[in-house]
Amino acid sequence: MTNRSEFLKELRRAHKAIASSKLPEAEGILLAMLNLGVERELIFAEICQFYISSKQAEKADYYLKKFLSIKPSNMTYVLNLASGCVSAGMSASAVEMYRYALSLNANQPNCLFNLALQLRKVGELEASAEAYKKAIELKIDGQEEVYNNLALVYLDMNCLELAGNFFERALSVDPNYIPALFNLAGLAEERGDKAHSRKLYRKILSLDSKYYPALSRLVYQSDIERKDDPLVVELEAALLAGIDSPLEREELLFSLGKALDDCAEYDAAFEAYHKANEVGRLRFRAYRKDLQEKYTQDLISTFDQAWADSLPQRGGFAPIFICGMLRSGSTLLEKVLSGHSQVTAGGELDFISRQVRNFGDTYFSKIKSGTADFFETIALAYEEHVTKRFDVRGHFTDKRPDNFLHIGFIKSLFPQAKIVWTKRNLLDNCLSVYFQQLGAGMNYSVDLEWIGHYYRQQELVMEHWRLLFPDSVCCVDYDKFVCSPEDELEKLLKFIGLDWEGACLNFSAREGVVKTASIWQVRKSLYKKSSGRYRNYKRHLQGIQ
Repeated sequence: MTNRSEFLKELRRAHKAIASSKLPEAEGILLAMLNLGVERELIFAEICQFYISSKQAEKADYYLKKFLSIKPSNMTYVLNLASGCVSAGMSASAVEMYRYALSLNANQPNCLFNLALQLRKVGELEASAEAYKKAIELKIDGQEEVYNNLALVYLDMNCLELAGNFFERALSVDPNYIPALFNLAGLAEERGDKAHSRKLYRKILSLDSKYYPALSRLVYQSDIERKDDPLVVELEAALLAGIDSPLEREELLFSLGKALDDCAEYDAAFEAYHKANEVGRLRFRAYRKDLQEKYTQDLISTFDQAWADSLPQRGGFAPIFICGMLRSGSTLLEKVLSGHSQVTAGGELDFISRQVRNFGDTYFSKIKSGTADFFETIALAYEEHVTKRFDVRGHFTDKRPDNFLHIGFIKSLFPQAKIVWTKRNLLDNCLSVYFQQLGAGMNYSVDLEWIGHYYRQQELVMEHWRLLFPDSVCCVDYDKFVCSPEDELEKLLKFIGLDWEGACLNFSAREGVVKTASIWQVRKSLYKKSSGRYRNYKRHLQGIQ
């Protein structure tokens, strides 16, 4: 029989090995301790925490399931592991931990709040909303934050009225709660209500003059004609005063670049954008051309002609996927198509990309070897995801740009899907990306040469899909579209299988929600200002090929 002192001795050895960065030694000690026959909850918790901390997600997930299988009763262990999973970005595992903690004691409002946060990240939106509501019923502290978060879930679910109502509920608890004011202003922007959004942004700045995201939003919704415009003066004063948050400094520099571009101060604008990207570069791992090229070649070799020929030709739901390079005109195109009586616009859905993230390193093999039942299950889940959020009439558009990487997956799910590839002049497209503060892994966006490289890789991928699916892929050139919208729209509608409806081009005053960086550009009538924009910055573009 193992005595307590021997157990503690081994545990101290493991902790000492971890502190000395001797991870294989620590792993061996911890795993061997499972044979001691004592304190199994604690040992499993230690092992799980070890794998979480050392970023070994697959092993962490395996032992977390083992931990739950022994029906642990120590709430502290469970909640600590849940918190560790959150810190490591293991949202699905965090959900399991929080749900188990609630099975031990359902009356934990803070646990419900944390569960709701993670459920939203994994796309379980209805469950997230219910968890927030239960936390409110249990009188959680800080209800203004909970109502605000609940509203964000309803925004994700495309329930705009409910979202607005819950933002207002947050403000009924605390009329000066800035996150709810900011999100309500953002909702007003998305709906095209510039006057109301401006009023809210100004209120925020009256409450906190250093809440710089509100200042940035005012700049983006304004057409600035002079570099001594009061908004520009405010921006420059804020930057001179010094900003603790690198992210806020980055955002203000992007806003300054936009303002200076508006008033044709192109060299000064480029300098501001360059400084913004130099700050932004610190958020990302450096973009590696060799890794991107390898991914492109792996994709092309995996999804070859033999694979394409083997796809089943079943019918059923057939969305239109609008994709391609970021900032290539996809928002404009979806807005145009949404004016057709037989088209429902879905915006940038994350369903496909979330599935791909869940596959992890097994993505290519899963798609190549997936059974008909495997794909049908996911396809039905996508259709349910869409029909819960939208009143679908006829055709449905999904315009997430990076879906260009996942056409093999998409055609496995929906063999009849149409792919609309939005394409734009290389230099204009690269500038537009460089002039935008981006996130979510778009590490190529902070360097013009990197953007140019990524653009070319995107071209290779899309030409591959067009070769495999010549009848399913239509390329729409942004520059041709703004010059000859009727001709280009007629070709696109014919490709989709729709009759001509001229109302498609009357989109500038059309009601509806816009949720991308093009939020105000797309509410204007068609204009050619952005086509050939690179000429204003030509001397700065030598690194793009």
